Amino acid sequence: MERCYSDSGIERAVKDAGGKIVSAESESYYHNVSVKAGAKLKEAKVHELILSSNVFINVPILKNHGSTGVTIGMKNLMGIVWDRGYWHQNHLHQCIADFASYRKPDLNIVDAYYVMKRKRTERRIKR
Repeated sequence: MERCYSDSGIERAVKDAGGKIVSAESESYYHNVSVKAGAKLKEAKVHELILSSNVFINVPILKNHGSTGVTIGMKNLMGIVWDRGYWHQNHLHQCIADFASYRKPDLNIVDAYYVMKRKRTERRIKR
């Protein structure tokens, strides 16, 4: 992952702006939280920087997705949790909605410069 930051230029841009790149590759950075309003998702491990931040800015890419149709802000929140596999195996749509009740971003900036989409094949029901 660190090589990707370097090769893409992200690392240099972050350092030039006075920022710091923080790892998300170790489970030790994630802490259990209770999702009180969750219908399916009752708890999740959330990255400690989200838990300690005063302001939470979410920057998703506008795209479509085979499992959820359109993905914008809520599905992007999966990037701050440790066990995304659980969500995929346990009613993905509901887990996404449940987690959004835990902590909503203070600001969502949607990257719609180049919308990622692919024509979905329609399933026809034979009667």
